[in-house]
Amino acid sequence: MSNRTSPLFLVGLLLFTSLAPLTMADEGARSSPDFIVTSFTLDDAGSIIDGGSVVAEAATHIVRIQVQNIGLAAGQASLALYHQGTSTSGETVIDSTDLGVINAGSSSNVIVFAWAATLGPDQILKAKVSSSTDINNVNDEEQLLVDVTTDQAASVPSIIDIPEPAVGQTSVVWSKSIHDFNINVRNDGVKNFSASYDLVFTDPSNPGNTFTETSATVPIVRPGSLYDGGATPSIVSLNFDATARTGEWAVVGTMTATGIGWSQQVQFLDFTVVFSNFNAEVTAAQDRSVEPGQGTTLTYLVKNVGLLSDDYSIGLTSASGWVDATATPGSTATISPGVTTSVLVQVDVPNTALRTDSDLVTLTLTSTGSSFVYTMQTTVLAGESYDVTVTMPPATVMLVPGDESPILFDVTNDGNSPSSFALTAGIHPPRHGCTAGRGDRQRVAWRDSTDHQESTCFI
Repeated sequence: MSNRTSPLFLVGLLLFTSLAPLTMADEGARSSPDFIVTSFTLDDAGSIIDGGSVVAEAATHIVRIQVQNIGLAAGQASLALYHQGTSTSGETVIDSTDLGVINAGSSSNVIVFAWAATLGPDQILKAKVSSSTDINNVNDEEQLLVDVTTDQAASVPSIIDIPEPAVGQTSVVWSKSIHDFNINVRNDGVKNFSASYDLVFTDPSNPGNTFTETSATVPIVRPGSLYDGGATPSIVSLNFDATARTGEWAVVGTMTATGIGWSQQVQFLDFTVVFSNFNAEVTAAQDRSVEPGQGTTLTYLVKNVGLLSDDYSIGLTSASGWVDATATPGSTATISPGVTTSVLVQVDVPNTALRTDSDLVTLTLTSTGSSFVYTMQTTVLAGESYDVTVTMPPATVMLVPGDESPILFDVTNDGNSPSSFALTAGIHPPRHGCTAGRGDRQRVAWRDSTDHQESTCFI
């Protein structure tokens, strides 16, 4: 090697040896494991999310943790669960385990640890995964901020099968029979409680006359956990014999939850109930729009949901007088329990009705067996109508061959909406679009030429 080239060779050799470690380190980083905690929940005792932090029962919890390798290479990892009593205290190891080798893109089995929680706020649980080959230690830890308390709360999220008043009504009919009434009770706290409910009935005409029906008691209504996603409601049942009950009563339903040194009452219904074996469900006819000069039939459905057969007298009112009351009978036939019948009402919209006109039809059904009154209403709107009158000149118009002569006639819009009309004139006339508002009259001139057979529409 000449003296001239050896310095260049030495510089290149030094540059290569300095870059080689960087290249090898970069390749190693791209092919190393990277472990993260993907799931960290509590189970087997009460735990809820409240205001962004975890509230847990002072009991033994099952801590469920899962780890994933999001790196590009398999690697050995271990997992440990730590507890910190306060934000400033030291952490202690609750338990740990070897996860073995986790392939790239794969997850470990769910690891379970037991944690005996004791009362106190602002406690911290930490799940830490460690590996000697992990390239990123920033994402190796997840935390749960936990308040260990005795919080208790109860609610009634739904009434399962207690008949309630229809929308807009304040009373409901209950048959004189044996009822099984059920409600859902949910534990919204972190400790078990028992639950039952009462239905308290009061005679509106004599408030001192009351009676109470009490459900069975569910001895344990369990709280939910983070793992379960919340509490599952428990069903509380009441068997109610109403065969001897009559008349109208105000009823209030109250659920009572009872825990250790704690109780809560939740009112879940308050309405009027009538005990009767006569009852019906009625379905009103749909509102609709009808073209003036046309008619429509409104169909009302009546289902006997009572225990005895019944029939109903029919009353009709029409705010605008469009109803043909003679087409509807004065009463229904006798309807057996479980059977549905229909009441038909004929409505005729007059020719002169404007688009802003409407009729409110009110149908009233009165039970023969119980004197209950059911009222339904339907609105019928006047729709768009299109009609036209063309008035020709009263006198005969003489035409001279070769000369143009105007023939005047009137076009009147007899509908209730602005409209366009195609006018035809002559032996082989063209069509002309002439627009007129409702009730407007426009004069049209037709010029006839025997040579060209033309017609012209002047507005």
